[in-house]
Amino acid sequence: MALRQFTLTMTGSAVQAVPPTDPGGIAHMGCKYVRIESDASNAIVQYGTSAVTATSYAGTVLANTATINNAVIIGPFDTLAFNLEELWFIGTNTQKIRLTVIT
Repeated sequence: MALRQFTLTMTGSAVQAVPPTDPGGIAHMGCKYVRIESDASNAIVQYGTSAVTATSYAGTVLANTATINNAVIIGPFDTLAFNLEELWFIGTNTQKIRLTVIT
């Protein structure tokens, strides 16, 4: 098991949950836990499959506030896992989300 963290920058189009640099290839490893957090200044960011759009998505990540942390948690999974590269996001250009992953 390994703990990793990285930031993704939204482009206005679907963005794959693959670290900008992927030392160790975590995108292709089975992930047992993913924590997704949005910056306080962000609008809503949607997540889902590679077909994610602003109107067709699996869920949303709300922006954090000074008093509320709106992180989305996927997992933990015991013996099952999923490939991080199967997770996609769509949000406003230049906004950032932060991911914490346990493989």
